[in-house]
Amino acid sequence: YYNNIGDEGAVALAQSPYLENLQELNLGDNNIGEGGAKAIAESAHLQNLKSLDLGWNYIGDEGAQAIAQSPNLKNLQELRLCHNNLGAEGARALAKSPHMANLQILDLRWNIIGAEAAKDLRERFGTALKI
Repeated sequence: YYNNIGDEGAVALAQSPYLENLQELNLGDNNIGEGGAKAIAESAHLQNLKSLDLGWNYIGDEGAQAIAQSPNLKNLQELRLCHNNLGAEGARALAKSPHMANLQILDLRWNIIGAEAAKDLRERFGTALKI
């Protein structure tokens, strides 16, 4: 958290085979954009993650879509994407994702996702959703 690693650092972490057994990763407030989020989503080394915190970054809708579409993150129980410039597209991708079935916490506070996307999220995640 708060190490200013940016996309370059997120990519380096995502490529590290030393993280294969990692279960929690907190990269909040690190100036990570969609490129870093995509690298994390595509990483086969992060398949054991149960908790991922990317709050207070800049992943936007494309980063959220990459996370939602990632079978590598299917074991997530906690996903924190608060304050990330997410809009309706990113929120809907999360709501429709077949890989987010195990989520017990989905934190999307301080994003502007819109009423319709919020409704879709509530229907899918119920009390696990924080908006």
